[in-house]
Amino acid sequence: MSERLIFRTAGSSTQKVVDEGFRRAALKPRPSIVMDTRDGVMDAVSHDLGVGFMWSKGASRQAELAQVPCREMSQERIDHLFALHTTASVLTEAFFNLVPEAR
Repeated sequence: MSERLIFRTAGSSTQKVVDEGFRRAALKPRPSIVMDTRDGVMDAVSHDLGVGFMWSKGASRQAELAQVPCREMSQERIDHLFALHTTASVLTEAFFNLVPEAR
């Protein structure tokens, strides 16, 4: 691959999806840069250092960057609610009541 790629660190949920997409396509890309944060990826792309990967809703500066959907890399995203056991609020109670086995 001749394109300069900007990756996230290995623990990133985005990078896990990107790695799996390349694996399924039997490609073994080597990143030119590995960044710790989404903002780092966006800054690197903004400075024309290569192309990066990000969740469609994860880009805070969408107007200045071109976005191309990677349908081959799409994956359902599961988000979690975290709260202290000692915290009681109407909102957290409502969420936890949706999934009683989560208690």
